[in-house]
Amino acid sequence: MIPVKNKPALQGLTRVRAEVLDKLRNQPDPVGVGALSAITGRHPNTLREHLAWLEAAGLVVRRRALHDGRGRPAWLYQAVGPMPARTDHAEIAAALAWTLGEHAQEHVDEAVEAGRRRGHQLCRERGTGPRSTGIAAREQVVSVMDGLGFAPETDDEVRVLRLTRCPLLQAAHTNEAIVCGMHEGLVRGVLEECGAPADGVRLTPFAEPGACLLSLGDA
Repeated sequence: MIPVKNKPALQGLTRVRAEVLDKLRNQPDPVGVGALSAITGRHPNTLREHLAWLEAAGLVVRRRALHDGRGRPAWLYQAVGPMPARTDHAEIAAALAWTLGEHAQEHVDEAVEAGRRRGHQLCRERGTGPRSTGIAAREQVVSVMDGLGFAPETDDEVRVLRLTRCPLLQAAHTNEAIVCGMHEGLVRGVLEECGAPADGVRLTPFAEPGACLLSLGDA
């Protein structure tokens, strides 16, 4: 947690700045401008202006990312004050992204399979077994994704979920194939544990401003 040193003056905290601050407060790790641009749909230069204001107001701090040998390290931003703790799932996904990220495209199937196993495990930990209808199985997906911090929104048929938060935003932006592949696999595992088909599951990262889209197919 980064302590709040001074109570900032909030005059000038516009709706857009509040939105950016909310995204940062929901992250256990610092986030770069590229990841914020992907999840908000706003231009990086616009975001830099808002982040500069938030930093000057004492609401955000910035630090350099670890150097990977390719030019100057990027700036990462973190909200001041209490931050959400990393869940066990986030730790697993982040470790997988770190391990496989350098050759991500070669290991997507491994990430999906790791997620599928994790989905089965989560259901067993929750005591979730087969469901009698497809919609009941899909509702279990909503429950699991909500518990993991994705803040899902859906319709009455629970066919497509809008995932309005990402608990691993920076990792998903940097290693999209691995992190998002694992989450797609996780959903497949949940559906399989509920006795529903999972072949039609598709996760589209950053499909629209403020959300990734998760299609559950004919489950």
